[in-house]
Amino acid sequence: MRQMKNERAALCMASAVLGALGLSAATEIAFTGVDAANPTNLSSAANWSATPGAETIGVIDLSQTAALGYVVNSDLALAGLRIKSNSGKAVTIAGAGTLTIGADGYVSGAKGKLTLECPLATSANQVWDFKQADFTTGSTISGSDEMVISNYTYCVHSSTVNYGGTLKYYAYGSAANKWVSYRGTGKWATHVTTVSGQSELYHYRAADTRYSDIFPSGCTWEGDSSPKFLSVCRS
Repeated sequence: MRQMKNERAALCMASAVLGALGLSAATEIAFTGVDAANPTNLSSAANWSATPGAETIGVIDLSQTAALGYVVNSDLALAGLRIKSNSGKAVTIAGAGTLTIGADGYVSGAKGKLTLECPLATSANQVWDFKQADFTTGSTISGSDEMVISNYTYCVHSSTVNYGGTLKYYAYGSAANKWVSYRGTGKWATHVTTVSGQSELYHYRAADTRYSDIFPSGCTWEGDSSPKFLSVCRS
């Protein structure tokens, strides 16, 4: 258990050092919202300081815009997404377009909840850092990479996820009773990993569901070799 924590700490420190040194291959671009016809559309190139793409990190600074609701009206690929100055503010991203995020992942301002209603895709292994905030998804997540969801307080998947890779959940702090709730039908993810004694996994469903349907490749509780089971609740 101590070795696992040390490895995770080293990973986080290495990521922070690389970021501080500006060693990411991606370039940060700022959301400006100057497209008068679609001021909250993340897919509109006119709303960014430079053309958004898979080699750019989109930065939304809420000290520069009053908007808390955004849309992805057409498919958008970014290396990563950052939301700044959103301490205590809840941000929603909706729309029919797919938001694809690469190796730079997602970073939130302190305690800024994110609700993601648009389809999400991953194009590389990545970390999403929520800085003690809640995270809610309402659509599918596609891809086959390792997606680490970290430093959340509560995480809710309100519809079917059907992720083809591994989802790893690391809640904020070491206190128990941090939970992840899956309210969809069918597959949650090919494999799910969390920390024993830290995050509890719940699946709410209306009909009987086999464990193998939810996690085709199983579920791992780090730090505990004894079998653990998903808590299943009637919806």
